[in-house]
Amino acid sequence: MFDRPSVLPTLGVLLAISVLVLGGYGWWNLRNQSTVMGVGDEKASPNGAFIARASAMWRESSAQRADEEWYEFTIIRKSTGHTVATRRIDLPGNVPALPFDADRMIFWAPDSSEVTFTDGANPICTLPVPQRK
Repeated sequence: MFDRPSVLPTLGVLLAISVLVLGGYGWWNLRNQSTVMGVGDEKASPNGAFIARASAMWRESSAQRADEEWYEFTIIRKSTGHTVATRRIDLPGNVPALPFDADRMIFWAPDSSEVTFTDGANPICTLPVPQRK
């Protein structure tokens, strides 16, 4: 009666296009991933309620991103594990990040009101402990 073209070639073309698009997206996504890594140390506050954590972080370069290095300083409430204060300091490209040693680089105020992070000789950052409301 009617001459109807087969739908099979059309489905084959759609399948081929789908494979190319999804494969291309997967390749692009893998190519643009980067890995974040870090090393650090932590020290409990004198009153035992908080933990100060200092980390030297870096991201390896990928096709679309340059290498990055930064310090990450964090105060964590020990009872809940929640972060109560944090600060990130980006490092210039020619300054390598230092690995932190808690005994030489993390100093709590005697009343646990703040913590100072140093490079072993000079202060890098001081974080106050936020007061509970």
